[in-house]
Amino acid sequence: MPSKTIPLALPLSTAPGRDGFVGGNRLVNCYAQKRIVNGKAGTLISPVAGLKSFVTLAGATSIRGMIEVDGVGYVVADALLYSVTSSGVATLLGAIPGAGPVSMARNRRTPSPDIIIVSDGLVYLTNGSTVSRLSDEDLPPPNGVVVINGYAVYTIADGRILASAIDNAGNIDPLSLAREDTNPDQNVGIAKRGQDVVVFGTKSVGFWHDVGGDPFPLEPISSIDSVGCLSRSSIVEADQTLFWVASDGTVRRLAGYAAQVVSSDDIAEAIASTTDKANIQALAWVDRGNTMIEFSCADWTYVLNLATGFWHEQ
Repeated sequence: MPSKTIPLALPLSTAPGRDGFVGGNRLVNCYAQKRIVNGKAGTLISPVAGLKSFVTLAGATSIRGMIEVDGVGYVVADALLYSVTSSGVATLLGAIPGAGPVSMARNRRTPSPDIIIVSDGLVYLTNGSTVSRLSDEDLPPPNGVVVINGYAVYTIADGRILASAIDNAGNIDPLSLAREDTNPDQNVGIAKRGQDVVVFGTKSVGFWHDVGGDPFPLEPISSIDSVGCLSRSSIVEADQTLFWVASDGTVRRLAGYAAQVVSSDDIAEAIASTTDKANIQALAWVDRGNTMIEFSCADWTYVLNLATGFWHEQ
């Protein structure tokens, strides 16, 4: 009997379903790409990139945050801050007490920029050599920081926003203050998209722009009052915009000044089933031309491929 080729329909996006048996196909440690094969549309399943050891941080077990400044990485691991060169040389700089994820930013100060670290409501500054805690009565305990045009902008959980002097992250004018009042909710986190400062609340998202005001340099320009943010650590920049886990349990992408849903029903199911939603974390990277965004917690890891819009598991 002559053999017959039977085409196999390969999945494009992982779909585990709520209970497994009601789900579809799953992509675990691999991702789908559409390809033209012999003149016909097909699907290529590629393995995810592996990991290779780069450097060992002595005395550290978990990473709380990282930032690259002028070719040097600064890593908060456990309660310690390290600098890491591109050749893999790690240097212990000092202590950053705390246990949760940190928020990090840098300004343009010369000859050495301020590297700002917000950890459990406290602010630490490093110039790449030493670490010091910022003690300023004019700055309440912040939960996030970004730098826009030299201003370090801090968010406070109660809705307040404060800005530092230009390229002086530790100089806070008590009058350099505003309130994100799109919705009477609490601030969850802050991020930057181009020249927009984006403040994420529990029920809203506010957009601010640097207008050179005095004493507070920013003014609100737009807002989203229908959706907020579940987890500060889920806010991630990729593809010149921002992604985050929204208050309705979806993953959203900023499209202009709108919050566009990019998650599937399966991703929403996974988020809904997570008890510790406030600790969902996000990470973005580029793999062979594919920008990947990972959302993870203790129970699962899902990755969105921006080149295709498809999801896979890792």
